[in-house]
Amino acid sequence: MDADETLRALHQMLGERGIIAGPEVGQRYLVDVPGEHGERPLAVLQPLDTVQVSQVPRVPRICHAAGLPVVTQGGRSGLARGQLPRSGVE
Repeated sequence: MDADETLRALHQMLGERGIIAGPEVGQRYLVDVPGEHGERPLAVLQPLDTVQVSQVPRVPRICHAAGLPVVTQGGRSGLARGQLPRSGVE
């Protein structure tokens, strides 16, 4: 599975409104509160309802099949220092 196939699978799972991809990924997803910059992610997933949230556990498997890392974001306070996207598989 490559990046394009991965995006198609994620779009199928979450619909057009549940995913932001490519240049549509805004600056807020690239910088944490203290100002550290990360890489532009392939996509940002935003489940819109409980049905879509129930699909989220499938995301790591889909991304792993394509060799893509998954970075979760919570409150984006920057305190944990782990929410910035990085390139490559870690």
